[in-house]
Amino acid sequence: MDGAGSGSKGHQSSSANPDESTRAEDGYAAGVAAMLNERALSGAFDHLLVIAAPKTLGELRKHWGKPLQAKLVGEIAKDLTGQSADQIVTAIDKA
Repeated sequence: MDGAGSGSKGHQSSSANPDESTRAEDGYAAGVAAMLNERALSGAFDHLLVIAAPKTLGELRKHWGKPLQAKLVGEIAKDLTGQSADQIVTAIDKA
């Protein structure tokens, strides 16, 4: 029984790291949304296309203000990190 308990303890401690990572990612998305909200209000852009990983896009949506939402012309729920400019253009064209 002691061996099972210590294995379970190890599992609990390793599962804490994804929670911290999730909080950090959610906080980052909230910060990006805040910056976009400010820029939407200041008139920095008229139209916005957002491309983000699905989970990040969901978190961004939670924080978008009405002025920003009015300027959104589209969303692409896809992680394009590390993709070339040509690959990103292709993803936009397919959307």
